[in-house]
Amino acid sequence: MAYCTTCDAPFYKDKAVAVVGGGNSALEAASALHCWATHVYLVVRSTYSADDILVDRVTCMEHVESLLNYDTVEVLGEQQVTGLRERSRLDQSERTLTVDGVFVEIGLLSNTAFVMDVLELNAYGEIVIDCQTCTGVPGVFAAGDVTHVRDKQVLVAAGEGVKAALRAHEYLLAGR
Repeated sequence: MAYCTTCDAPFYKDKAVAVVGGGNSALEAASALHCWATHVYLVVRSTYSADDILVDRVTCMEHVESLLNYDTVEVLGEQQVTGLRERSRLDQSERTLTVDGVFVEIGLLSNTAFVMDVLELNAYGEIVIDCQTCTGVPGVFAAGDVTHVRDKQVLVAAGEGVKAALRAHEYLLAGR
């Protein structure tokens, strides 16, 4: 199982992989994996929820096969992934995909409801921050995938967390 095509795609050079999801993240992952893998299965629960330009790009790729209206039932393999069992939502039939890796790209929803009346959120419910992790409220800093930073990666979130901690430390030392 993998969650980061930027980090893990090269490990799947000349192998078959599956991407689970139908939004922008999933189609971007399929596009990136297309350059490395011999075959990319794009497993989508219903229909695409991605931007049309991404759908057009990915559905034209020779080694990408879209499986619309499929639920993932089981990831197969003991020590490593060997396959993926899928069930059609249309007729309940099942099929097994032989893959060496599975990329989970089922969406990013920020859990920010608890600050919605306090901090500025963008249209996606992400906390708006400046380049120093400051929100619009003095003494309140935010970091990670709940913010509007472009790249949703563990290392980016960790770095932003360090920045937020440093800014909070400075704020407290200033005695505000």
